[in-house]
Amino acid sequence: MRGTREPHVIFVTGRVHVSARCLMRRRVKLELQPNSREGAVARRVASAMLKDDHANAEEAADVELVTSELVTNAVAASSGSDAVQFSMELSEEAIRVSVANAGDVPEQNLTPSKPEDVRGRGLAIVRAIGDVAIEHDDGTTTVSVDIPLSGKHDREP
Repeated sequence: MRGTREPHVIFVTGRVHVSARCLMRRRVKLELQPNSREGAVARRVASAMLKDDHANAEEAADVELVTSELVTNAVAASSGSDAVQFSMELSEEAIRVSVANAGDVPEQNLTPSKPEDVRGRGLAIVRAIGDVAIEHDDGTTTVSVDIPLSGKHDREP
């Protein structure tokens, strides 16, 4: 069809299919609904993006953990009506995971948690995995994490 754009990500009965065009560009962007189930959607997209030998198993697990933490935090901080923007970009050296939402990062996410705290360790865990940047612009907060890649993949050459 003329003028029709190929979708980057297709959801079919709980499975995620990332288009060849998306893989060639090595980037994906999603608009997620502000609910707790969207973290699973973002994790499946991240996992699908990494299947073609872009990262080893440990790096892929780190990307999924970072994705889950960032989306969960963004959903918790959202007003419940504003969408959460998720993006992931691959380079030879790193994977950048970014999540944006209306509002600010809750203060408890920026300060170290106490041993008795039930929540609040997610951003500290994310900081241990990669370089974190938090930007506030015109009522939107974007948290980006650059996760370094070792260049060593699980597949045999």
